[in-house]
Amino acid sequence: MADEIERTLKQLPGFDCGHCGASCREMAARIVAGEATLKDCDALGNETVELRINGEVVPLTEFPREFLRGTVIGAVGALKGVGEVETLQLRIVERDGG
Repeated sequence: MADEIERTLKQLPGFDCGHCGASCREMAARIVAGEATLKDCDALGNETVELRINGEVVPLTEFPREFLRGTVIGAVGALKGVGEVETLQLRIVERDGG
């Protein structure tokens, strides 16, 4: 069970903001026990944006999440022939100049 809590803890943002009434570790234990779900984490909410850097998820609070979402969707929406954006994937890979 401790391993399951640790795996679940990695899916939470790690802010320990307390908005849900618990620390992230306590929330992970509640999820594993079936008393809560990831949607009960106020910091995650109904997250529509996921940022990964070098394969690792970077937890985002509301402002950067909405900033990234609005900026990218706004830029893509301005492209000719792009209709309503329902889902969007963007991957940026830095390559050496050589």
